[in-house]
Amino acid sequence: MYLPRHLNFGFCAGVQVALRLNTSSGSGGRKLRSGDAVVYVVCDDGSSLPATQRAYHPDLEVAKRPELSIDARYYLEHQVHPVVSRLCDPIEGV
Repeated sequence: MYLPRHLNFGFCAGVQVALRLNTSSGSGGRKLRSGDAVVYVVCDDGSSLPATQRAYHPDLEVAKRPELSIDARYYLEHQVHPVVSRLCDPIEGV
């Protein structure tokens, strides 16, 4: 995801990751800004927080925290199932 013009609109997962990396030493001293690409995965961190707050950078956060695991249920429910449902919709009897 590319960061929006104003990082203070932190509603999306990529902005949350960028803000967290900018306040820590996790980004290697480089500050992420508007237009920068941010990579993230939604993890099962043991909390009941929304997905936007359970997003982590795979190399800078997930790799260093063994308690984090990719939330497969989130990806199945939000990315795989909707696509498969749309593909199967026109098939009679499914």
